Amino acid sequence: MVLDLQSASPTGIVTWQAPPTTGGSDLLGYVIQRRQTYRSDVAIAASSPMEHYVNNTGNLLQSYTSNDLSTGYVYGFRIAAMNAMGTSSFTSSSLSTDIVATLPTQILTTPTIVDPKPTLLTLSWVEPVQNDGSSGDGGSDLLGYQIFIRTGGTGVFENFISNTNSTTLNKTITGLIANNIYEFKVSAINAAGVGEPSLSSGTATSFVVSQLAMLGSETLASFTTERQDLFREALALTINVPMAHIIIVSVKNILDTDRRRRMLRRVIVSENGDEEEHHIVVSGHGTSGSSHSSHSSHSSHDSHDSHDSHSTHRHGRRLATVGITIEVNITGVTASDAGSTNAAMQTSVSDGTLLANVGTAGLSTFTTATLPGNSTVVETAPTATTAPPVAPLVSSVAPTFADVGSGRITLSWAAPTDNGGNEVTGYKIAAYLDAKEGKFQNFVFFFSSNVNNSK
Repeated sequence: MVLDLQSASPTGIVTWQAPPTTGGSDLLGYVIQRRQTYRSDVAIAASSPMEHYVNNTGNLLQSYTSNDLSTGYVYGFRIAAMNAMGTSSFTSSSLSTDIVATLPTQILTTPTIVDPKPTLLTLSWVEPVQNDGSSGDGGSDLLGYQIFIRTGGTGVFENFISNTNSTTLNKTITGLIANNIYEFKVSAINAAGVGEPSLSSGTATSFVVSQLAMLGSETLASFTTERQDLFREALALTINVPMAHIIIVSVKNILDTDRRRRMLRRVIVSENGDEEEHHIVVSGHGTSGSSHSSHSSHSSHDSHDSHDSHSTHRHGRRLATVGITIEVNITGVTASDAGSTNAAMQTSVSDGTLLANVGTAGLSTFTTATLPGNSTVVETAPTATTAPPVAPLVSSVAPTFADVGSGRITLSWAAPTDNGGNEVTGYKIAAYLDAKEGKFQNFVFFFSSNVNNSK
């Protein structure tokens, strides 16, 4: 019997060989038993009891696809053949899968740069978690992290460290150039593979500001926190950003000010010599078909001049709520990512993807989505993530001299232990005359024009 577990998917395919004899009766199918052991109990998996899983496959195929494997568990299977007389004994040994795992989730919190120095810095990050706060390890222990790097604030992120081979949540990065811009992304790694990279550690403060006009029967009053979360979830799916980075800043009712466009029916009737207009508009409560009457110049408007929380009278007519304006901030994106995020927002509105996903999420009250020219990227220029260069550290080894002659010597010295984050361009030499009792007097400065360690 052979077990094949599809990578990064909770699906296992079990295959086996037919029995050497059918017992004189045609086979009717196979019985499958299965055991499930949580990953923390892998050591005792072989002794865990088997349970009936499939009473009869109903066919003679020598394979079965198990589609209900749960992440974080190991599985074992064994097979028995069936004929009209009963069931054979089960296979004497069973196979156990590796731990079922999916890829780790994206690290939602941006990595941070800690204690930057001229030529090194420490990068820090957090473990992946899901939106509900549970572990995002994909059901398998994390094996390490992959780190990506970008320099200069532009361009693509490239692989920097394929696997830290450690679950430590920080890494010291060395060999940097002082006063340069460095950005990093981090992905978690488990048995299934490498998860999606985090957002960038870049120091640019960038976010997308969008004002969405969502027409329909939804109002400020009905757009509760729960329904706002459904909208955020749909938007996150649409533009492929984490839901945690979508913030609804404000929600406002859209009031109908175009009487001719929104009037669904006007009926003028004559009653007792007076003309009476009936305007059927969308009401402030978000329902259509409500009838509001207003009299012409032959009758009083007094009965229609009252104001309530859902609508406004203007010149004797009622303004109706026809939708809401939702101001959204998409935060935590770098300068380079913000442009593509903004483009994705505009495209999803124009091609109807956002409206479709919002409807699928349970907000079918929206019938039209527009983005009236108010989706922009707000950002500040990135600053250096490494410190400016400083003076090099002096060598602890005293200079030596040789070839003492008439009016000349050859002086040699050791290079500094640290260049201060910048290339050493030369050396300054101080010559002291008439040194007495350990005191230097009458010193004169000379300068070397190269980086040779002798002069």
